[in-house]
This record gives sequence, C-alpha cells and structure tokens, in this order.
Amino acid sequence: MGPLLPARLARRPARTIQVASKPEAGTDLPLLASRRALLAATAAAAVVSLLPPQPAAAGGAPPPALPTPPPPPLLPCPAPAGEAAGRTAWNLGLATPAPDRDSARLAGLLPARVTSLETEIARAAAAVEPAVAARDAAHAASSQAPPAEREAAKATTNLAAYSALAAARLGVGDAAFFGLLRSDFGRYTPCCYTPSVGDACLKWGELPYRPPCLYLSSADAGRMEAVVRNWPLPPGAARPRLAVLTDGARILGLGDLGAQGAGIPVGKCLLHAAAGGLGPADTLPVSLDFGCDTERVRSHPLYPGLPLPRAAGRTYDALIGEALAALLARFGPGLIIHYEDFAAGTADALLRRAVACRPSADGRQGTAMYGEEGTTTLATTVCPPSFSDDIQATGAAALAALLGAAAIPGMPPLADGRFLFYGAGQAAVGSARAIVSALVDGGMAPDDARGRIFLLDSKGLVTRARPAGSLSALKAEFARPAGEAATLARPGAQELAAIVSAIKPTVLVGAAAVGGAFTEGVLRALAAASPRPTVLALSNPDTAAECRAVDVDAFTEGRAVFAAGTAQPDHASTRTGRPVSPGFANNALVFPGVALGAAVSGASAIGEAAWLAAARAVAECVQAGDVAAERALPDVGRLVEVTAAVAAAVAAACVAGGGVDEGRCDARLLKAAGASRGSGRVSRALAAACVGVVKEAQYQPGSEIGGLKPVEVI
Repeated sequence: MGPLLPARLARRPARTIQVASKPEAGTDLPLLASRRALLAATAAAAVVSLLPPQPAAAGGAPPPALPTPPPPPLLPCPAPAGEAAGRTAWNLGLATPAPDRDSARLAGLLPARVTSLETEIARAAAAVEPAVAARDAAHAASSQAPPAEREAAKATTNLAAYSALAAARLGVGDAAFFGLLRSDFGRYTPCCYTPSVGDACLKWGELPYRPPCLYLSSADAGRMEAVVRNWPLPPGAARPRLAVLTDGARILGLGDLGAQGAGIPVGKCLLHAAAGGLGPADTLPVSLDFGCDTERVRSHPLYPGLPLPRAAGRTYDALIGEALAALLARFGPGLIIHYEDFAAGTADALLRRAVACRPSADGRQGTAMYGEEGTTTLATTVCPPSFSDDIQATGAAALAALLGAAAIPGMPPLADGRFLFYGAGQAAVGSARAIVSALVDGGMAPDDARGRIFLLDSKGLVTRARPAGSLSALKAEFARPAGEAATLARPGAQELAAIVSAIKPTVLVGAAAVGGAFTEGVLRALAAASPRPTVLALSNPDTAAECRAVDVDAFTEGRAVFAAGTAQPDHASTRTGRPVSPGFANNALVFPGVALGAAVSGASAIGEAAWLAAARAVAECVQAGDVAAERALPDVGRLVEVTAAVAAAVAAACVAGGGVDEGRCDARLLKAAGASRGSGRVSRALAAACVGVVKEAQYQPGSEIGGLKPVEVI
C-alpha cells in the first residue's frame, strides 16, 4: 500500500491481525468487496457525524443518539498489495450482471437482485442527498448570517458533502458515481471540486476516507520508480494517459498545505473523467510530499505528510526530476502531465523546461525537464506533453470570459481593452499571456498588446523602476516602463481605487486571493473609468474572492459584466431588473477538454495555438440565453458539451501545428483524413468526430484511449 498512503507513520498500539494464507487466483475479489463495503459503511457513518447537529425534538428532548457501529471484522490482507484502490473501476454495485458475479466470486456478497445502472445512480443520489441538501441550505442561507457563522456553516457542510460523495463512489463504483455527477454537474461539482475541495484539503489528515492517490515523498528518493510500480491497474485497463501532480505548495488561496494538498489532484482527476472522454483509469492523481513550510499545518498531530520543511534548490530539482522519470518509466513518454498548485516560480520553470524540450538530431528529446541543466535525472529522458493549470488553463478561462463578455450588447471588443490585474502571480500572468496571444493573433503588434497589461502586487504597480533582481521572471514579463512609477507615486496612489482611477481600465481582474479587495470605492472608480466594464474575481475558494456579484452590480449600477472562479448565485440587475447570472470563470471549463484533445491527437506538446483554440471554443459555447442573462461563459451544467468542443478545437490545433506523435493511431488517422479531403489542416468537425468516438465508449471494458480503434472516424 506504500504509494497509496501518505508517507508519515504514526505510532499505534500493538494488535493481533489474522492473516490468511496466500489465496488462490481470483479469491481476492470477494475479500476486496467485503473490505469496500466495510469502508463505505465506515465513511457513511463518519459523514453523518460531520453534518450540523439536528434540532431538538418537541419539548426540548435531545435527538436520539446514533447507534454505535460494530467493531470491524478481522479481514485477511488482499493480494496483491494495493489492489483495492483500483476496484471501483469494475464495481457496478447491484447492477453487476449475474454471470459477472459468478466469475468474480461475488455471489452472496451482494444482495440477490440485479438492477440497472440507472437504479445504482439513483441509489448513489439517495445516499448523498442529506449531505448535499444540507450544503445547499447552508450556502443559500449564508448571505443573511454573520460572517463567522456563515463561513463555519459552509465549511462544515462542504466537508460533509465531499465525504458523502467519496463514500458513494466507494459503494456504487465508478460507472454509477460518474453517472451521478453528470446527472447534475451544477449541483454535484461544488461538492467534490471548488469550493468543497478546499475544505477537504484543510482536513485531509482527518477525513474518515481519503480517495486513492499516488503519494511520492522525499523519503522515497532513490526508489521512486519502484514505488510508482505499486500503483494498481484495474484488470484489463490500459495505462493512465494523464497524471495530475501537485506538491501542495500553493493550494487554492489557502497557502502551503504540503501533503494535505492531495485533494486537489484527486478533484481534478474527477473532473477529467466526469467531463471528458478520459475514463477514471486513464487518470492518475499524484501528491509530491517534498515538505511543507506552513508550521501550523506540518506540526498538527494528524498531518499525514512528512513533518519537514519544504525541500528547495537542487534537492527539490532532483526530487521532482526523479518523480517525473519514474512516472514516465511506468506509464510511457506520452503520459500527459497536468501541473497543479505549485509555487509560482516552480510552475513557470516547469513550463519553460517543457518548452525547451525539443527533439535532437538523434531523435532523443531535450536536455533537462526541470532545474539547471545536468542536475536532474531527466537529462536524457523523453519529455512528456505537459501544462500548468494555474498558468495556462486559468489564462484560457479568463480569456474565454472576456471573449464571451464582448458578445454581450454594449460591451467593448477585446481589442479596445485595458486590463488591470490585482495580483501578479501565476493566474494573473497566465491570463495576461492569453490576452496578449489573442490580441496578437487578431493583428495587434506584440509590444502594443503587452502595453495594454497592468499588474499590481503588494508593492503597487509592477514597473522596471524596481531594484535589480527584485522582480521575478513572471512579473518582469509585463513590468511597465520605469516612468510610470513616478506618475502613480502621489499620496494615496497606492490605494487600489486611486490606481483604478489613474489607469482607467475596462477590465479589472482579481487574482491575489485577498477576499473583499474590490471594495465599493474600487468598483465605483471602475464604473467611472468605463461605461461597460468587466470584473473577473478569479481567486478561490469563495472566502478569497475579491468581491461578490451583488456588490459589483450595486456599485457599478448594473453596468459591469461579472464572472468568478467560484460559482456565485443569480441576482436581479440594478440597471434592467432582469435576472443576471454570473459566469463561472473556472478552469474546469478548459482543462478536461485540453487533456482529451491532446490525448486524441497524440500531441507531443500543447502549444500556444492550442490554448487560444481552447479559449475560443469555450466562448463559442455561450448561447443566446447566456447573453440575455449577461453570463459571459456557458453554464457548468453543459460541461460535457463544452469539453467536447474544447477537445475538438485543441486536437485540430495540435495536428494542424504539427506537434503530434506520429506513432499515435489517432494522430495518423486525423492527418490522413485531413489530407484525403484536400487540406493539410485538420478541420474541427473532423476532430470532433474523433473525440466522439472516444467519448462514446467511456467506461466500457477496454475502451480507454490506448485501446481505441478510431478508424471509425472516416
């Protein structure tokens, strides 16, 4: 179970465990089914304990106490080690057909009735309903509650809903679980993704059941390849096509959570599988436990990671280099790497190293994936296709929101914009890069496009007047001329409202995770600077959002279009009186489609053209009803549809740009089909057909990307 558990070992009292002798082939299946049922029951009981206390019955009598669960039975250890983690992939609950029950020796371990998958989805819905309904009620009532009480209620019910969904997946299996998510994305996604996943990460060491994750730690240095080989693959499954990695250094707006950040790759993999054509077995969540610099987190007695300061410098470079090499050795060089919630400098360095990885004359690729050349174990390793969610996917989501906003009557086009970013980290720079890419692609000179960007950090406007070496590579990319610092140096100019008045932006983007930073004064200054501004509050969870939709509407007199990184409720427009629906400017609209498009096309790299295509595809999904509600982005309930559109656009861009692996059958097919139709470029319609073949077969045995026969496209 090595890689399936965090590295930290806790002291525990000695106990006697019955261990069965080595079972015959196949006999682990009923044992694992029993274990899964036990875990599900334990997790369900824990979920009940997380819900808010129920009110006393009439007459003041306290509610009846919950029955104490019986002690767990003594179970023999499953063999081979770690196999339990992959079993949700074949488990269909009561929908398991009778012949499969016999062949898997499950007869008698499940109730006799054989149901349909739809019934199992309904069963899962009934199981999670109390927790999800309690969460819905807490969020609906929170606007009237005092702030402290409001946030406590939201955090408690977020955690209960997250745990309920985790227990449901364990009980009914992947087919029914992902069917449940797809039945109502708008309702269930916030329970297993933003914002609930933030509360789950804060309590990761205290959760009664943690979803499976591959844990690689600094204690594994020198043996990571062996540890990675412990990750179980479901029977008949292809190797994972995508791995989501985090080192926990910058989890949402919560800071360095170390190993407790494992909930983030778990949540991202859920979205990849629920929204895209990548099945659950095609994705791999990975937590890199290389230390934690938040003392109160790592010193907590229930912290699941190594209680050590974060590794740095060449030590860190060597660790991440070995981790990447181990993953590629087990799962192949085509494994797509999705980087998530790394520190700003680390994430950008990973991207720059990936870009520098180019084929050499002898066909080998690159010199180093991360760290200074020659310091990592990847010096002669093939570089995988990779992307940073925090930089590139955030940028594409923000650009999509701006393109969608431009389609709303009265809003200025993107080319007329001036863009002020409150924050100068990964999200801000990624969004700025995406905007510049779109402007240049539209015919604007690169210097003119960069001149539309203004970054603010804790010291004010980012300019080249700062002392040498004080600007990070990220900030230096968009630093303003030195003379502008003097212009804004008058008394009070460092206040955000004064800077807004001086710069007169048409778009204000929040990406600093400072909750409530866009005050009434800031929003009124924005409204005075632009007749129809756009406000993006990208920070999450919702406690870190720069403003609320209702405040933007009130303080701009209903003239601003608003979108946020965490979903916010609808409200009536101050200007028109009609219902307004804030856009959900979250990466979930982007990254599942990008990964699917890269997998279908066999992309060896995911370049700038692919990200621009992804942003435009999301914006093109905005419908007339969205425009009427001044929603700049498609509703998250259409996530499957949006993902397919993004995947088709990305696949077409990758193949058209030549950045594909000719050994991938999907890529060969797309290129051949494009040529047969008289064009060297692949149309999005053709790519959409290929994406459709992938998505049609989702969750069926042998249907993973690696086993597809996409000749059906033609």
